[in-house]
Amino acid sequence: MQNKNKTIGNAVHPLNFHSGAVLKAMFRGATRGANSYDGVCAGVMGVVASLSRNCGQVGFVSAIIGSDGPQLVDRNMAILADYTDRFRNSTSYPVISAADVFHMELLDQYRSVPNSANGWFGFWRKVLGSGVSDLFMTPRWTESAGAMDEHEFARETKIRIHYRESDPELVRILARHRGMGLFKRGPGGKG
Repeated sequence: MQNKNKTIGNAVHPLNFHSGAVLKAMFRGATRGANSYDGVCAGVMGVVASLSRNCGQVGFVSAIIGSDGPQLVDRNMAILADYTDRFRNSTSYPVISAADVFHMELLDQYRSVPNSANGWFGFWRKVLGSGVSDLFMTPRWTESAGAMDEHEFARETKIRIHYRESDPELVRILARHRGMGLFKRGPGGKG
């Protein structure tokens, strides 16, 4: 009988990499005990590299998170989580996003990290470079400094880019969040 488990990081997981719960558990395990921003980044890179080795392909969902202002990060993370689930259901390989990596406790620790080469931009460039093969661009990505940087990095490094900002299902997800009252106007009328 063939063993259907793979070792990812230090943990053995069933081959269900479409499960958001499994992926989130992998990232939690890899970042548990990290006492620095660089430690978190190294843990995330290790999971992505392992997924890439074991699965051959890894997708990453790029979306607006902080560009609407810090007061809307939680809302945008909820939207990103829904987008990520959508892509998981339509691919044959694992798809990840910042919503998988940054559970609320970890996000609270690093909310003040700046968008710069040494901050979030550098963090996500390292993650993308550690084994991501496909980048999914979602509605409003052109309004996000981070998503624009991820797009540029993908172009530079030949990561496949999937432009899905007009995908009807993603537009419905965004509209649903608006209807739930989670979608309030950000600074400057954006949102």
